[in-house]
Amino acid sequence: MAVAGVVMVSGAGMLAAGTTPALAATTSTSYSCAGVQTPISLSVQDNATPGSTVQVIASTPPSTGALNLPGAVTAWSGSGAVVVAGDGSTTSLALSYTGATIPAGGSFPGFSVAEPLTMPASAGTVTLTMPATFTLSFTVSGLGSDTVTCTNSAPGSDTIHVSDAVPPASTATVTSISGETVTNAARDGATVNFTGGGYGDGDAVAVVLIPSGGGTAIPLTTVTATGGSFTGSATIPAALAAGGYSLTFEDPVSDNSNGIALTILGPPSCNANPASGGAGTVTTVSCANFDPGASVILQGVTSAPAATTDGAVNATADASGNITHSYTVNAPATAGIAVGETAPADTIAAVAPFTFTAGTTGGTGGTGGTGGSGSSTASQTVTTTVSAGPLDMTEAGTTVTLSGITINGTPQTATGNLNAITVQDFRGSSLGWTLNATATGFTGSNGGGIPATALKVTPSCGPDATALAASGQPAFPSTVTAGPAATLGSAATLCSAPAAATGGLTGGVFDAGGALSLTVPAFLPAGTYTDTITLSLG
Repeated sequence: MAVAGVVMVSGAGMLAAGTTPALAATTSTSYSCAGVQTPISLSVQDNATPGSTVQVIASTPPSTGALNLPGAVTAWSGSGAVVVAGDGSTTSLALSYTGATIPAGGSFPGFSVAEPLTMPASAGTVTLTMPATFTLSFTVSGLGSDTVTCTNSAPGSDTIHVSDAVPPASTATVTSISGETVTNAARDGATVNFTGGGYGDGDAVAVVLIPSGGGTAIPLTTVTATGGSFTGSATIPAALAAGGYSLTFEDPVSDNSNGIALTILGPPSCNANPASGGAGTVTTVSCANFDPGASVILQGVTSAPAATTDGAVNATADASGNITHSYTVNAPATAGIAVGETAPADTIAAVAPFTFTAGTTGGTGGTGGTGGSGSSTASQTVTTTVSAGPLDMTEAGTTVTLSGITINGTPQTATGNLNAITVQDFRGSSLGWTLNATATGFTGSNGGGIPATALKVTPSCGPDATALAASGQPAFPSTVTAGPAATLGSAATLCSAPAAATGGLTGGVFDAGGALSLTVPAFLPAGTYTDTITLSLG
């Protein structure tokens, strides 16, 4: 289930999307000028999106010595042109600056000038080369103007390469898991096969498992992105604790990361309800931690164990690996109902204990005498079948609009709330459940984006009052707990209900939700930013 999230950002953005843009390592060069040595530095944003506008900044610090000019300078200016290659149309970028009065014998005050440069619409590399010459013009009081041509000491050698192609939105996909027919659940020791794209060419992508509830990341392997893509596999460690994890692909060089929800299955277990009875008893067998979608057979067994004379029954595990199915016990030797997979893994099995108790089969009628009367007793067994309902959820809406912000040069927070979610557990079992949420990064309508790690949820959950009143009970069998506040860069728990102890019962209707807060960077293109929050119940 997915919810689309939208945040509005207003303002005129000059810089490319993302966090506050880093500057390339400043390139500087010295210019030989008459009367002043002028090292001019050139800097520019080092990673810009196609079609975006960046600022090219040329600057020089104040000189340490006095100007070699006879008198006060009433006005001065400097001009030069950065050579631009690879931008499609622009061939040079003029950098000019006008300064104020410099007293006689004073030092050169330096300057800093910024000019916008628009990146080409298509991907490529833009190269900026420092000017071969830079002209300084001085107007000296009573002497007129003096023009000095400053020569680059190493023309053509001082360049900055601006990548105008931010890697496209990266992707990672689990293609198969050994021993499973699904790609979102695995057992310890299983091999997980995966592919990915949109990462940095040649970058080392770390593949790690991160517990959904927080905890230490578990390194699995590292793969190299060739041409931005990779294909590989990783082995789930032995004896890994069962539960929810995020299989995460991290590339710190290009700052790409993808998390895929992965459930680590524990040992299968089963129970029967009722767990005892005589011939004709219909019991409900409930199991957990089987392979999702697996085909299974239920069979009454003795304590040996060996199959009883009761027939085998076919069933299928649901998408979470749970099984709920009825089984009729007739054989007195029954000590349990065995549940075993026939596909995909015939080694996965568990037994639900069952105790056979002999029932009353009927009384013997008496014999009437002369003048007397006879009597007899009999009994009848009454049964009914109670079928399991679903574990399901509904949501009050599919779109969330966060509060808008206006760019003001500081990070800001947009807020909102998840649409109300209702979880219904009508399985009639002792199983628990967990409701998780993950989010993609935000994509802007005018380019750029905001990472999913900037979106935080503070969960809330509790019993649904209307459903509880309709049930006629003082409380539902299950109790629920809201998860901790967490970012949605990986799976976050919104609400959970624990499994019951052996012989216990779970179930009920519960409301879940969460307050959302998005940390918006200080600078990014104005527009509409959209992400997708995915909810998973299991």
